[in-house]
Amino acid sequence: MGEPEVSASEPQPTRRRGIAAAAFALALGVLAGVLRVWSTTKPTPAEVVRFTIDLPLDQKLSGSGLAGIVAISRDGGRIAYTAEPDGAARLHLRAMDAFEARPVSATEGAVGPFFSPDGEWIGFFANGNLQKISWNGERPSTICPISGFAGGAFWNEDDQIIYADPTFGLFRVSASGGVPEFLTQPDSKNGEYNLLNPQPLPGGDVLLITMRTMEGPRFGVHQLETGERGGEPHALCADRFRRSSCLYT
Repeated sequence: MGEPEVSASEPQPTRRRGIAAAAFALALGVLAGVLRVWSTTKPTPAEVVRFTIDLPLDQKLSGSGLAGIVAISRDGGRIAYTAEPDGAARLHLRAMDAFEARPVSATEGAVGPFFSPDGEWIGFFANGNLQKISWNGERPSTICPISGFAGGAFWNEDDQIIYADPTFGLFRVSASGGVPEFLTQPDSKNGEYNLLNPQPLPGGDVLLITMRTMEGPRFGVHQLETGERGGEPHALCADRFRRSSCLYT
């Protein structure tokens, strides 16, 4: 009997190895492309920077602990604080790469500084008003009057400022000025007598706030869209009237 014939259409071992090698090379190419895209789109972790700033001998930090004394711009490149170089509290501004801070004129009585999202403006409370001033140090302008005393504020991406007038509650106003919009007030039924330091949680629709009660301060959240309140972690406080002395669990 003769040898069996091999069909021309039947894959030969060499051909099969070539197909496998080509498929493997294609898979490697796809994987390399995916890794390249992933490496270029992966966010770079922010660096942690630790530093100290020594105040001049003739200065001491001053202001209301309820509203805050020091603020840092979102990019970490600028700092604002209130201090008394001559017995009168005023705003001081300093770039992180500068050797000294510069006092800002016409800001006597300033407390509670906070930055705009781009770091080009600084908001603060002074003499019964919510005010703002540009980083370049032009004269401050009034955004709106406040009825009580300063209780902290932040400047959101929509160019609005949400601030605490502690006895009366939380308000929202355009950074350009105008009539403040009332948001919420202390809930006396739950023993609250002050609302302080509103800060946005990720997404910007929920505020983290500090509620002062006779039993001590608590954290809570306020829904901007619905006006609902919720989430009150337990606070362990060395001093029940000072938020800075509390550990929240």
